[in-house]
Amino acid sequence: MRLRLNGVGCGVLTFCLLALATSGTNQPAMGGDEQETAAAGVLKKAIQQNRGESPAEIEALKQAAKRASEKLPDDHYARKMIETALTEAQDCDDPAECHRTMLSRVHESLTFEPTMEAKLPRGYPQPTPVHKIEIKQLPAYRMAVAKMQGKNRQNSAFFELFNHIKRNDIAMTAPVEMEYSSEGVDQGEASMAFLYREPELGQAGVDPVDDDVTVVDVPAMTVVSIGVRGRCDDAAVKQAEMQLRSWLADNQEYEACGELRRLGYNSPMIPSFMKYSEVQLPVCKAETASKR
Repeated sequence: MRLRLNGVGCGVLTFCLLALATSGTNQPAMGGDEQETAAAGVLKKAIQQNRGESPAEIEALKQAAKRASEKLPDDHYARKMIETALTEAQDCDDPAECHRTMLSRVHESLTFEPTMEAKLPRGYPQPTPVHKIEIKQLPAYRMAVAKMQGKNRQNSAFFELFNHIKRNDIAMTAPVEMEYSSEGVDQGEASMAFLYREPELGQAGVDPVDDDVTVVDVPAMTVVSIGVRGRCDDAAVKQAEMQLRSWLADNQEYEACGELRRLGYNSPMIPSFMKYSEVQLPVCKAETASKR
């Protein structure tokens, strides 16, 4: 396999990892709940039935959007998307087409399912739905990790990890774990890790051939997680972090007790609008975190 990593981005790194997995499924990971399915159905029907430009068809699209919104919980992200779509479509030169386009985006978000290109580590929970925030329990797992600080460390970290698993005949999984430092997202990822499929595989410790790679056993942890659709750039990660910290401010029984991390699941073969990532913060119960 020839790998070209000039100007490596998060999507290319994930592709290189997933290309190593021999048991990818390319199957959707989850389905929406009944309320989301019902709301999506209302939007789809209205878009299909109102393809013209008449005021009556525009009104039909508006009414369908309102019915779809009413089928969702008050705090559901798609209600805000619908509200924004209806407001912005009013100022378009072609309001009918704008309504269809914007409501189609809401429909796509409601029906989006991540494409799984490789198996999860044993016992690892399913990906968090896009836009949703949830508390997740992660099992203990083993991973090979390399630091990414300094010039060109992203390329170096990848090759170090690639050579490590090649030498040790270790199969890979999705996701790819990228951790940030306490200095924040603007400083770039601090480390890259390949998760082992089974925690019993290999041996923990510094790689005897390459001391830039360390195999570590990660204890079971609790995280607050949000699913992110689209490119996993810094802007998307910072937006997701803001949402997670806002959630923690509203749910003070939990406190952050670890560094921000991004989990990438998809390769460049997946179109950008279909890519999926998770952004997570390790959390502890507030009384536990205060003792740390």
